[in-house]
Amino acid sequence: MCCWFQRRQKIARGVVNGLNVLHQQGFVHGEVNPQNIGVKADGSGVLLCPDFSRSLVSRFVLYITSKIVVLFE
Repeated sequence: MCCWFQRRQKIARGVVNGLNVLHQQGFVHGEVNPQNIGVKADGSGVLLCPDFSRSLVSRFVLYITSKIVVLFE
């Protein structure tokens, strides 16, 4: 396997593990996007905290609105 694929796979595993932990605790992240994914020094991925100061509905509306704007630009 190519090393770039293994690096991306390691990042993805970290994000999936983070989501799994959140879901087991009853939380919904609601904003999984490149801005909320970090990479640790060992190359593993980590899920960063979204802006919990806004409600999930308001974050979802903002996300959908940003996608609609991109479609029409």
